[in-house]
Amino acid sequence: KQGQSIKNEILGQSDHSPNQVFQLAQPQLLPDSLKLILEHGEKTNEWFRQDNLVYSRSIDEHFFLQLDENDIAHIYFGDGAYGLIPPKDARIKASYRVGGGIHGNVPANRITVIAKAPQLLEQAAKITNEKQASGGAGRESIQHAVKFAPTIFKSRYRGVTREDYAALAKKFPGVAK
Repeated sequence: KQGQSIKNEILGQSDHSPNQVFQLAQPQLLPDSLKLILEHGEKTNEWFRQDNLVYSRSIDEHFFLQLDENDIAHIYFGDGAYGLIPPKDARIKASYRVGGGIHGNVPANRITVIAKAPQLLEQAAKITNEKQASGGAGRESIQHAVKFAPTIFKSRYRGVTREDYAALAKKFPGVAK
């Protein structure tokens, strides 16, 4: 995945209040890349991302993530019942990658690194992309979602009735009626 690495960004310091929220400085987070570290005194702990804190216990070092309409990531901590509250004065640091989207459509011969294939690197394998990368797109806009959400819920990606087929056809660019 195309992107830029952000290392040890300091998000702030915990005041030990429930439901604290911190924001990443860079937009376009690649969510699976986020690593969150809390430093408190001599102790350093990695906290773990969950989809929500509903199943987190009061002792679980969990957080959840939400992206806003501007593609800014917000990190939410627990309230002491659902997820642990970070200790007072703990420094919160994040390492992550940003990117993807249309910026990932790099020109030919730009990709030259083999990721997650150490056996190929040991054999001095080399790679390149002979053609321009494609398929990267920006996030869906709110306006686009408002326009197309009713047809998705109406057809649920299946065509049974005439109206379902019309709704599915309208999802393709250039189809109006």
